[in-house]
Amino acid sequence: MVEDIHGNVVRVTLCGVKQAELGFRFIHLGPAQVCEKCKLFHVCMGNLEAGRVYKIMKVRDKAFACKLHEGGVRVVEVKEAEISGVVNVGMAIEGALVTVYPQNCGRRGCENFSVCNPEGLVPGDKYKIITVNGRTSCPEGRTLLTVSMLRKLM
Repeated sequence: MVEDIHGNVVRVTLCGVKQAELGFRFIHLGPAQVCEKCKLFHVCMGNLEAGRVYKIMKVRDKAFACKLHEGGVRVVEVKEAEISGVVNVGMAIEGALVTVYPQNCGRRGCENFSVCNPEGLVPGDKYKIITVNGRTSCPEGRTLLTVSMLRKLM
């Protein structure tokens, strides 16, 4: 792992050839059973954390056969992607470092459920607010703003 000029950790991993495109985002769900005995396991799975969202920053030419991905896998460089979520209005300051938790209101049918409970958000982690994108309507009456945020490693 290395850091880019902005302090974001860049990781080298493997991605299915069909998904290996600049800017492609994916959530790492952990290894499949077939992966555990692969000789490339540590390069492919060892650099990623389950439950995190990653974005491909660079696609390299090197490719390998893979039992899981049709067409094989390609070497890529990834970093954790920004997550779109909501925070209370008092926390919504660009550049602020905040601890974020999902909005546990229980309204699964709400149009904002996915932004209030975004994939890749790990409760209790520290996130830097990159942009404040505006107010989110909340049927519970909460004053929430949608933000783009990036996890900060301590």
